[in-house]
Amino acid sequence: MALNTIIYRFLSARHGLEALQTRTLKVGRLLDLNDPLDCSPRIINYQPQSVDVLNERFEQNVISDAAKTLGLLCFSEAVDDPVVWSHYADCHRGIALGFCFPEKEAGFPVSYKNERAQLDYATLSVMESPNLKKVLEQGFTTKAPSWRYEREYRKFVDLDTCRMVGEHYFTSLPQMSFIQVVLGCRCAIVANDIIRLLGENTKIAVLRAKTRQDSYTIDMGGEREAMLIRP
Repeated sequence: MALNTIIYRFLSARHGLEALQTRTLKVGRLLDLNDPLDCSPRIINYQPQSVDVLNERFEQNVISDAAKTLGLLCFSEAVDDPVVWSHYADCHRGIALGFCFPEKEAGFPVSYKNERAQLDYATLSVMESPNLKKVLEQGFTTKAPSWRYEREYRKFVDLDTCRMVGEHYFTSLPQMSFIQVVLGCRCAIVANDIIRLLGENTKIAVLRAKTRQDSYTIDMGGEREAMLIRP
């Protein structure tokens, strides 16, 4: 039996509503991530190895070239972690969009290590599938251990398939996998707002994140916080 993975996209209330209204998700850029060492692997087996400055310049060019064609969507398994809500959902005032993917379609789980990721120069000669998948998995899915709380998954996106609005790229929200909207415990949006937006007959669960009395983990309310109430 195929296993499913539930992962979440955390957003501010404003950007969450925009995502639902437009049915799109903003695509992250490789050169604009929070951590400057993220998506910045070391290139090994490149000659001349003894010239550190030349190596560093080459590495920067590899990342810059990749960033011209690839973006990424970042998700997290950690819907119960208050720190993730604080950092990525406007201090619990935002929302989380939940998606259920078959395990093989959930993207790449991020590894957390002290050593920077490495890419063999030979693997860069053919940036095509399945070699591209190997390059992405090896080079762009490793972060420092202090990021471990995110429990992150990454899906890479071809920018040519995206819609550009201003300086940002957007890709279609994966409708078939979309299962939940979780409102932060401080979020001013109510479930009825979301139900109206999605349609009264939506099967997407609308939940409310709640603090627990016995621990620091975040809990979620019932199947729906509320049903649409007519006067």
